[in-house]
Amino acid sequence: MSADTVQVKAMVDRETKERAAELFEHLGFSLSTAISMFLHQSVIEGGVPFQNNDPFYSDSNKAALDRALEQEARGEVAARTTARDFDGLIESL
Repeated sequence: MSADTVQVKAMVDRETKERAAELFEHLGFSLSTAISMFLHQSVIEGGVPFQNNDPFYSDSNKAALDRALEQEARGEVAARTTARDFDGLIESL
């Protein structure tokens, strides 16, 4: 390690670590190099350097969440459900 290099510790399940290490070894570099590449590319792009395909982060869901927040800000939300409300509902069953 050079003087400007620091150690980074990350926790991941064993199977993912082993499969990733095997993949990157097949591609010709170490898991450490792959993590370093990911971090460098994240800095360059100013975010995660790949598209997140989780439907929660879709444009339509973001728009729905924005509309809901706007409705709440205008006072158009009739009621809120809290964990305490939910607990009361469960107890009443």
